[in-house]
Amino acid sequence: MMEKTIALTQRESYTHNRLTEFLWWLSTAEKKLYNTLSHQNDKEAITAFFELTKEDRTEKIKSFSNQWKEEKNQPFNGLWERMKKEVLTRQEH
Repeated sequence: MMEKTIALTQRESYTHNRLTEFLWWLSTAEKKLYNTLSHQNDKEAITAFFELTKEDRTEKIKSFSNQWKEEKNQPFNGLWERMKKEVLTRQEH
């Protein structure tokens, strides 16, 4: 004999609680909220990455500066082009 399937919320014994209310709200949260929170999370991760690598970039800049001082005939434009390739960040558009 096949039993009839009844949704949990339709059963006579069902009572909701704060957890089920929260889960319902979470399941119906707007896409905008999710996108906002994921953007915030990505921003924090990128910021943390740049903070962690700041010292390395500073050392590279110091190295370029010392190298430029030692090579007195090198034009600054050549140094700047190399720094842009190796130190500066390409921005996403």
